[in-house]
Amino acid sequence: MNKRSSYIAAAVLFTHLAAFSSAQTPTVVALLPSTEIPEGLAVDAAGNAYLSVAAGVVRITPAGAVSTFATLPASAAARPLGMKFDAAGNLYAAGGGSRIVWRITPAGEMNRLAEITGSNTLNDLALDAAGNVYVTDSGTNEVYRVTPAGAFQKWSTDALLKPRTAPTLFPNPALGANGIVVTSQGDVIVAVTQPGRLVRIRVNPDGTAGAHSVVIENELLASMDGIALDSNGDIYAALNIQNRIAVIKPDGRISTIAAGGPLVTCTAVAFGRGGSDRAVFVCNNGHFFPGADATKTGLVRIDIGALADPAVPPSDNFAARGRVGTGADVLVAGFSVGGPRSKTVLIRGVGAALAGLGVTGNLADPRLELYRGQTLIDSNDNWAGTTSLSALAASRGAFPLAAGSADAALLVTLAPGTYTAIVNGAGNASGIALLEIYEVP
Repeated sequence: MNKRSSYIAAAVLFTHLAAFSSAQTPTVVALLPSTEIPEGLAVDAAGNAYLSVAAGVVRITPAGAVSTFATLPASAAARPLGMKFDAAGNLYAAGGGSRIVWRITPAGEMNRLAEITGSNTLNDLALDAAGNVYVTDSGTNEVYRVTPAGAFQKWSTDALLKPRTAPTLFPNPALGANGIVVTSQGDVIVAVTQPGRLVRIRVNPDGTAGAHSVVIENELLASMDGIALDSNGDIYAALNIQNRIAVIKPDGRISTIAAGGPLVTCTAVAFGRGGSDRAVFVCNNGHFFPGADATKTGLVRIDIGALADPAVPPSDNFAARGRVGTGADVLVAGFSVGGPRSKTVLIRGVGAALAGLGVTGNLADPRLELYRGQTLIDSNDNWAGTTSLSALAASRGAFPLAAGSADAALLVTLAPGTYTAIVNGAGNASGIALLEIYEVP
């Protein structure tokens, strides 16, 4: 083969990504004026959803009726952002640039729980069983802890909360600490927007921050904003610039339950809180990124139904991003198919579609080649864009490609052995490309 590469990624199949078989099409519950620019989302026990907006908080009934729930005091310097309910029905809101943590009564009265001097942009918050509030500061990439009485402390300044400065697949402002949840075991999990990292923080018996560890870091999760935790320990993540809702399983598998369609700049995700309700609600911000469709600003609902059988072995995925140069300077991924039987694999060389995701300098026309040893066994330049191949890619959690795009894709059945996938540029072109490999069950 004798191909040189400035970026080589090798893997044994695979890194455990899979999709739920029961994902549903998102439906719009209510649209808001684009000037509202909603950010935070919470759902009460009656199924009403609450969005933080420019002037405070609005309430949206299950039928889609919108009304003002709470209005910011005139003295407030900035709008609220992330929100959560406590067991008593009080709604807590991170005050963004105002540095205030708000506690809003069930009647809609906004009270200051704490004003955190020294903070920058209070973005999201979560409560533990004792009523302590953990607040992310996306301006300083730190976490604060506020007691029920309003006393606060800078709780975590760990380096894992900071963004990665190197370019990522989905460009985003250099945001670190963002969404936050508290698990049933009392651990704190923080979403780091770039490069798509979840950080677990143990809580010491005295309430101080304990050990920090990475739950997962994957560029396919880059642009991660608000997160929510279900009773199975699965983390649902709003990927804002990707217009996608992803699910991260405890074993590290990633799935997509919805992407595109009515979803646009998703900033928050929350569950319905009524018994067996398997609804996921999404806040459509509608702004922030070039090309965002502000006419879709509002609230979206996804009825996910019963989850796929957890006993089914996971499907797997590998992805690598790099720059494709000219000549032999190509993007390469080596992988192995193990076991006694052949496996069907979807391989994609994506470049053209990256432009729509904000990637500059993308490879406009990628060409895909598949080798076994020195032998070329298949290749593609410009995928067919068939409905069946699109549906297959979506079922594996892959983001969609336009039917007429110049991206490349191969669907092949491979015997056990070692293979090499290569992305180069048609016409010896150069640019940024993504190489993906998905096992198809």
